Amino acid sequence: MGGTHAHIRTICSVAGPSCIVAFILLSLASRAFFADFDAAFATQLPLTISGDAGCLVAIVVAYAYRNRIKHETAGYLFALSAAGLCISGLAKIGVLRLDSPISLVSGDALSAFFATTCMLLWWRIVLEEHAGTIERHIAAVGFISPVIYIAIGLLPHPASGAFAAVVLPLASCVSFAPFLAYGEHKTKAANETATSSETSTRIPATVALITVLSCIVVSLLTSLFPTSLFYDGPAVGSICLPGTFCAFLCMALAGISLAATKRHALPLGVLYFTGFFLTVVGYLLSPYRPLNGAPLGAAEAGRLIICIFILFVALKVGGKTPSERMRASLKIALMACCTIVACDIAVVALQLTPNFDYSDFVFRTTFSAVGIAALAVLLLGPLPRFEVAFAMKTDADNSQKNSEAPFESPQSISSRRNALIAQFAKMHGLTARETEVLSFIVAGRDVPYIERELVLAKSTVKTHVKHIYAKCGVSSKQDLIDLVQAFEK
Repeated sequence: MGGTHAHIRTICSVAGPSCIVAFILLSLASRAFFADFDAAFATQLPLTISGDAGCLVAIVVAYAYRNRIKHETAGYLFALSAAGLCISGLAKIGVLRLDSPISLVSGDALSAFFATTCMLLWWRIVLEEHAGTIERHIAAVGFISPVIYIAIGLLPHPASGAFAAVVLPLASCVSFAPFLAYGEHKTKAANETATSSETSTRIPATVALITVLSCIVVSLLTSLFPTSLFYDGPAVGSICLPGTFCAFLCMALAGISLAATKRHALPLGVLYFTGFFLTVVGYLLSPYRPLNGAPLGAAEAGRLIICIFILFVALKVGGKTPSERMRASLKIALMACCTIVACDIAVVALQLTPNFDYSDFVFRTTFSAVGIAALAVLLLGPLPRFEVAFAMKTDADNSQKNSEAPFESPQSISSRRNALIAQFAKMHGLTARETEVLSFIVAGRDVPYIERELVLAKSTVKTHVKHIYAKCGVSSKQDLIDLVQAFEK
């Protein structure tokens, strides 16, 4: 039974955020939420700011009330946010019969606010897992959300927006339900930690520099030319070709990342370089419309990859407990969103300048050169320094734990570990035999050794291991060991 619940939670923790991300993609890179395309084009400048402003307000509110969201209220808050997302999406497509420009801009701002709130609540749930599982969750969401985006975008244009506005928030809300009945002890412990030991989470200067400079360059480059929403070329359903290319590119990169995170940590430099390269090259080539707007889709994919990179950075900076990770994530998100809104205002002011021509070769080449220079500076300076500092900090923390640990006899250590393993096994619903197998796995023993010690067939041992993985919600031996070690701490 525990294994079934673990599988359900794993599926829901990927499906729920994927629905919200797909909603965001449909808002940014499709015409699903724009029944009147001429009105959307006429309000292009306010739409440049409205969505990012809604995100900023949601992050500010979440940071202000970060310690007041308890296990009992999270479900109600998510249900209200999902309902608000549904209503604002319907307002955006004109179903509520409001004045078109007002409904577009206000619906865009409100849908961004509620979508950000939903994602922050999901992020709070995901942060209770260990780092390796969180990275795989992010990669899985990056793969599944473009699939949902394409599937809904292929529907006829008037129906796709209404379908997305109703079904996606509802599906995400249903996916959130299993977490209200499970893990209450985890959430209570996290709440107690957050309220009793609210320490200041300091963001390193290198991380602040990486975040701000990345957001400035990427936001300026992607906001200075029309998004795929306003691409006037061929389209299928409500998705034009640049949006389709962006989705398939994100799926390919997410699949590669998912495979990489199963074996080792994903190199931040590679992720960062890929996002920056796609953004700069797409920006430089988009006015010349090669390959039916493919560079425009590449630029949008690059922007999404940079956002994922910032998530990985926040995960590394955030500390060891979920509350510490959440504080660090909110601080970095606040920093990034303030930078993006400031860039949006600068872009709107620039576009209101007389005789402004974003397709001017000199202008675009100059901005691209600035972007490439920023990429070179970050790759050669702060980013490697941050990765080295993070590795040194991890090693120092491990050394400090080993040096500060009081002396214990081997018998005392063995009995204490057995007691902890027994508690861990009880919490995850393991049988007595599975608990024995677990103790050998945690000790680093392989399947042949467990066969000999417990006098079991190889297939029986493998079946026990499979059941342990399922009940604990992990997919590898290293993940299981990390989970047990986190429980011991």
